[in-house]
Amino acid sequence: MASRVSHIQVSRTVCVVAISMLLHGRNRATDALQLVIGIFLSSSGASRRVVDTFNRMGLSVSYQTVQRSLKTLTKSAQEGARSFVLQSQRLWGIVYDNINFTLRKASQRLDNMTEQLNATTSAVFSLPSKFSRTSYGAALSIVERNRLAGRRSLLSLDDLRPTTEQQGQLVLAFKHHVRSILLSSAPGLSKHNRFTKALRKETKKRAPRIRVLSSEKTEFFPLPALAQEEASVQGTIKVVTKLFKDALKMVEGVIDFELRLLVGDWLSIRNLRLMKDEVSYELTAFARMGWVQEVSMPFHFQLNAMYMIFRTHLGHPGDLEDPSSLEHHRKILRRSKLDTKKPEYNRAKELVDHSLTARVVDCARPSWEEFDSLVDKLVREFTSTAAAHKALLEGDEVLGHAILFNCDALMFREFSEAVRGADVGRMWLIYDFWVFMMRGAGCHNYGNEILEMKAQFQYELPPLLREVVERTWLVNRWGKKGRSIPTDLYLEHNNGFLKVRPRTYMIFTDELTDIPRTQNMFAAMGSNASMEHIVDKSSACVEVLRGVAHDVATFFGVNDYHRGHHEVNAQGDLKALLVDLAAARVHTFSSGRHVPPPPTRSSGQKQTQTKRTTSVLLTRSEPTTGESRQ
Repeated sequence: MASRVSHIQVSRTVCVVAISMLLHGRNRATDALQLVIGIFLSSSGASRRVVDTFNRMGLSVSYQTVQRSLKTLTKSAQEGARSFVLQSQRLWGIVYDNINFTLRKASQRLDNMTEQLNATTSAVFSLPSKFSRTSYGAALSIVERNRLAGRRSLLSLDDLRPTTEQQGQLVLAFKHHVRSILLSSAPGLSKHNRFTKALRKETKKRAPRIRVLSSEKTEFFPLPALAQEEASVQGTIKVVTKLFKDALKMVEGVIDFELRLLVGDWLSIRNLRLMKDEVSYELTAFARMGWVQEVSMPFHFQLNAMYMIFRTHLGHPGDLEDPSSLEHHRKILRRSKLDTKKPEYNRAKELVDHSLTARVVDCARPSWEEFDSLVDKLVREFTSTAAAHKALLEGDEVLGHAILFNCDALMFREFSEAVRGADVGRMWLIYDFWVFMMRGAGCHNYGNEILEMKAQFQYELPPLLREVVERTWLVNRWGKKGRSIPTDLYLEHNNGFLKVRPRTYMIFTDELTDIPRTQNMFAAMGSNASMEHIVDKSSACVEVLRGVAHDVATFFGVNDYHRGHHEVNAQGDLKALLVDLAAARVHTFSSGRHVPPPPTRSSGQKQTQTKRTTSVLLTRSEPTTGESRQ
């Protein structure tokens, strides 16, 4: 019966295409289907030759018509964003970031040289319907924000030190993640039966929740890229001015009437603050830029948290005597493409996840007890800084380092799950610990940024503005629970679609690495690869082109297999790590085990920092009143 229905649907589709081809052959202006197919081919990376061939068949419009349509779509997208900003009763913000293209020329000439294109991409995004101007309009008051400015001097060390309640919340989060890891990977529990089904249901029910935001679908309005870099203060001034006056066509009196939310990564936020200092003595309110409210985004904190974990727990190349180090596990799993000095985010995250999973399962051996008591024991003995401090003082540095890695990796896992679940309370919980950890690991920029956020939220931002700022951290493209992503990651995805096919790119900071040039998706090819094409034809059309690529394939019954990421089965890697952990007895106390110091360098060589020394770990591992780090 199913095959019969499928055959009928295919027949109807063929009839629609055939009739459209006949109509297009009779009247070239009857090209609705052909225009959609042409845009679909272009958005899927088809060359000009393919598009023109389909045009001669009557299945598509010509390549030139597609290019003109992209220009029209860009103008329409810009007009849609402007209409939303001026007419909508919902609050909104702008996320922006830099994008860099290297146009390599095989035949170098004075007028045909390899060049670097630096541009700025941006998008307007809406806040949920709860954040209307009627309810939250007062949050954008410039006068109210300025009234509280300068109160950060009241911030003290007691405001930064995690409380007993926060430590208890962190322990509950660790227990939740240990349960999840055991149920997904531990022998005897990873199988689906009545017992494990009840455990999974109870684990989901007991997942920590502190302050969860709504999962309402976010509206996005990508703007045309600006042919302007934003890496400098002067460049940021020009970008901000162009965004509001050129892209959104707003006048100065309207712009400086209330606070405007601008969100981005640390470099963007730092330049916005330096920009306001630079122009603070200008004559007009618009020129002084006091109406700008900058907000740091979570995804780049995740990037630097992963870098922090590598700086702290990697060890050093050739370190074979420390079975608790990430470098040791990287060697076992043969992750040779993982750059240890500047690790790509996805590859680094996979290694940390696999290492953490193997360690948690290894800690649970050799026997299974009552599940909850087992989880309590693992969290108490193998994820607390009190246990790590005890192991270090008693002379087992390998066990101490392993426990600290478990703690740091579980914190990262908790933050990632809090982002997906839109729980800003759990995000703040991890921020309160990261503010110390990032400083200790040498990630000073983002450690200072967390400190800046805490000073603003505790003493300077009015209550309504705090809610608005927190809401700008996360967006939800699908309107489903558990599918929230950081706002800056959304823009990174858009930049990725402008450069490469979405299923193959790796993200680290602002760069997309390891991508063959033959896999461009929405980027132009040949002579069209230029700044003009980015600005006029592609950057503002990303949402439309993604929608067309998906809808056309779905209409013809083709499943879109690559819209979600599915990790390759890692059971073989986990077994290899478990064998090594058991052989080295990493999680069994053994006095006198020491981690070798990093290799010394001669005075003529450049000195490099390392965070694997016992002294640093001892500094980070002072005993706490509870089971987690202060």
